[in-house]
Amino acid sequence: MARIILTLFYFTIFLPFGFVVSLFSDLLDMKDLTPSWLERKTGDLTLEDARRLW
Repeated sequence: MARIILTLFYFTIFLPFGFVVSLFSDLLDMKDLTPSWLERKTGDLTLEDARRLW
């Protein structure tokens, strides 16, 4: 009986609350971030450049 009560409690309280929070809030503050990718300029690489890593 407790398993049924806890299951109903989960589906009537926690699941809708989590759904509403995920729709209307940004917990990680990621919506207004700009991408931080940098354009990589490789130039003309040769096979010798690939062999010499440092």
